[in-house]
Amino acid sequence: GLKPISCIEIKTSNNPVLSRGFYESLKDLKCNNGFIITPYQQVTYKMSETVTVCGIYDFLKVILPKLIK
Repeated sequence: GLKPISCIEIKTSNNPVLSRGFYESLKDLKCNNGFIITPYQQVTYKMSETVTVCGIYDFLKVILPKLIK
């Protein structure tokens, strides 16, 4: 079977607000990391121990290559 490596939610705002559903997805899928992708975010930061907020460019160029190694 396939095992998810992370949960990703894409937001249209630079000030993301997460719902309980995102955290439930992390728990149900047993993912150790989640990413909130924003369109204009210039800074990558941790929203919680398991959730990182980043811009789409940083996710595609920096984070994603590390995840798929």
